[in-house]
Amino acid sequence: MRLPLDAALASVAAAAAVVGLGIVVYKRFRRPKDPEAFRRRLLETEGRIVEGVVFDYRDGVVFYGWSWQGVQYESSQDITAVLHLLPAEPNLLMGPAAVRFLPRDPSNSIVIAENWNGFRLYTSKV
Repeated sequence: MRLPLDAALASVAAAAAVVGLGIVVYKRFRRPKDPEAFRRRLLETEGRIVEGVVFDYRDGVVFYGWSWQGVQYESSQDITAVLHLLPAEPNLLMGPAAVRFLPRDPSNSIVIAENWNGFRLYTSKV
């Protein structure tokens, strides 16, 4: 009579392990509904901050550059989703700014997100 109880416990443990593994795989590989918002959130939480310079702003896109480990990077960010966080005068965006990037992929960077702002010359509404 002991054998069926052991088999039942082993089956329950195996099922729990499979469900747990499924949840981990689903969370790791699911596709976000808004990839750009997902990228901004990732950089907000895991990004490293360095000093950079914003040198242009046109049509909802900010262009900036920074240096890390002796390499110069230039990038741009579409900021139309966070325009409500910017000042009315876009010329205030030019100049020094903080840049967040992923050390494992330095080309993945931002200067503004929903809960973080790298612009220096004004106080954001965040």
